[in-house]
Amino acid sequence: MGLRPEAARHVPVLIVGGGPIGLTGSNLLSRHGVEHLLVNRRPATSDHPRARFIDVRTVEILRQVGLADAVIDTGVPPEWVSHVRYSTTLAEPEIWALPTGSYHSVPRPYSPTIPVMTSQDLVEPIMAMAARRHDAADIRFGTDLVALSQDPERVTAVIRDMHDGETETVTADYVIGADGRHSTVRELVGGELMEGFSQPRLIQDVLFHADLSRWVRDRIGALLFVFHPMGYGLFQPVDAKNRWRAQCTTFTPPVEQEEITTELCEAWIRSAMGDTDGEVDLEVLSIAPWAPEAHLSDAFRAGRVFLAGDAARILVPTGGLGMNLGYHGVHNLAWKLALVLRGWADPAILDTYEAERREQSDRTRVASVDNARLAGDLYRTHFSGGDVPAAAQRLLQYGNFEGLILGHEYSSSLCVPDADEAPVVENEITEFVPVVRNGRRAPHVWLDPSEGVSLLDCFGERWVLVVPSDAPAGEVATDSMPASAPGESAAQALAGSGFPICVERLDTRVLTANGLYSADKAVLVRPDGFVAARFTADAEVTETQLRDLTMAV
Repeated sequence: MGLRPEAARHVPVLIVGGGPIGLTGSNLLSRHGVEHLLVNRRPATSDHPRARFIDVRTVEILRQVGLADAVIDTGVPPEWVSHVRYSTTLAEPEIWALPTGSYHSVPRPYSPTIPVMTSQDLVEPIMAMAARRHDAADIRFGTDLVALSQDPERVTAVIRDMHDGETETVTADYVIGADGRHSTVRELVGGELMEGFSQPRLIQDVLFHADLSRWVRDRIGALLFVFHPMGYGLFQPVDAKNRWRAQCTTFTPPVEQEEITTELCEAWIRSAMGDTDGEVDLEVLSIAPWAPEAHLSDAFRAGRVFLAGDAARILVPTGGLGMNLGYHGVHNLAWKLALVLRGWADPAILDTYEAERREQSDRTRVASVDNARLAGDLYRTHFSGGDVPAAAQRLLQYGNFEGLILGHEYSSSLCVPDADEAPVVENEITEFVPVVRNGRRAPHVWLDPSEGVSLLDCFGERWVLVVPSDAPAGEVATDSMPASAPGESAAQALAGSGFPICVERLDTRVLTANGLYSADKAVLVRPDGFVAARFTADAEVTETQLRDLTMAV
C-alpha cells in the first residue's frame, strides 16, 4: 500500500481512538481552535459500563469544556459512594466498611466540583455529542487506522472506512494515539510495553439486571466485595437500581476460560449474594473477560506521535485510577500542542509531556497494583483471625487518594524549582494539603459570594498572571502589591505580541480567603492550571525571562 502525501488531506492533529481520552482531547483541542480529525474503529460509543469512576480533578477538566454538569447528572447518588464494603456474601454480616472520601460525590473545600461514580456508556455519548458540535473537529466512528509513517515534517496515515473498506491518506502535524491497551498507534511506531504486573487468569466482567434491594439495603456502597464458596470478587451498582456489574475474579473450584458460561456466572452471582433458594429474578446481559495488567509504554512519544491513556500505560482498575490518569495526561498535552500549532510556543515544549506525566503515571500504576493486593489482604487477615482494623487501615488508599491525584508536583522546564519546602505528609497517596507551590495545581478559591465562579475557571486557554490587589490594573493600589505587579509589564508586552497570556487582578481579600494565596506574591499559572512561578513584590521580571519560562516564540 503506497502512501502519497501529496494527494492527502492535511489536518493539524489526528486523534486515533474515540473513547473518553480521545474525545476529551478533541474537546480540548476545539476549545483552543485547533482543527483535528478523530477516528475510532468502533461504529459507536461504548455500550458497556467499563470504567466508572471520574475523580474530582477530571471533573475540573470537564468543567473547562462545559461538560461537568452533564456528566455529574449521570452519577449514582452520593450515599452509594461513601463506602466500599467487604463481606463473605451479601446475606452475611459485614466484615468491614471502608470510608471512601475520594469517591464521595459531595462538595469539598479544595475544589469547585465533585467526583462522580457513573459509567462509560453514559459519559461517552455526552462527550461525543459535544465533540461533534465544534467546527474544528471531524469525528469519524467506524474508521480504522491501517498505516502510519512519519518524517521530520509530518505524519502520514492511512485510514479505512470499516463499512465500505475505502481507504484515505491523511497527513498531520501531530498524532495522538488514544486507542487503548492494544494500541495500533503504539505498535506502528515501534513502542512496547515495559515489564510490569501481569496476571494470566482472566477476570469475568458480568453485566446483569436484578433487584438486590433486599440484600443491599443495609450496605449500599461504591463497591461490594465478596469472598464466598464459589470465589472472590465484587458487585458494582451501575445505576443504584437494578443494573449491576459483577466482577468474578476467581472461581472455586478453578475453571478454564472455555468453561465460563452464562449459567456458571449466574450461579457465582447467586452464591455471592447468598441467594440459596434462587428467589431473585436475575438476567445476565453480557460477559466480558479481561486480564489484570499494569505496564508503562517504553516511551510516551515517538517523533510527532504521542501516546495517551491506556496506549501510554495500562493500570489494574482497582480503585478507578486508570481512566482518570488518561484524562489528566491528555489535558497536559492538548494545550501544548495548541500553542505550538498556533505558532506561539517552541516545539521543545512538547518534550515536557513525558517529562511531567511519566513519573505520575508510574506512581499511579504502582498504586493500582497495591490496591488489588491490599483488598485481598483484608480477607486473608479476616479468615486467619488477624487484626482486621489494621488491615483496613493499610487499605485506606482504596478510595482515598486525593494526595495522588491532586498533590503531585511537576518538575520540568515549565516550572521554576520551588525554594520552599514541600508540605510534609505521612502518606502521599491518601493525604492532600492544598498549597500554592511551583509545579502543583493552583488551589481553588471561590471568587464570588454565590460560589459559582472559581479561580480555576480563569485557567484553560492561556497563561495567567494572578495578582492580588485592591485596585484595578493601571490604578494605584493601596495594598502590599504595587499597581504594576512583578511580571505584569512583561506579561502585557508578551500578550501584545500575540502570545496567549493575561493578567488577572483579583481582590486580595477574596484571593487570600482560604489562607493559601499570599497578598504580596503574584502567581504565574499555566493553561492547565499548574503553577509555573511565584513573584514577590520586589522581584524584577523581564519579558525575556517570561518568554524563556513559557517557551514563547
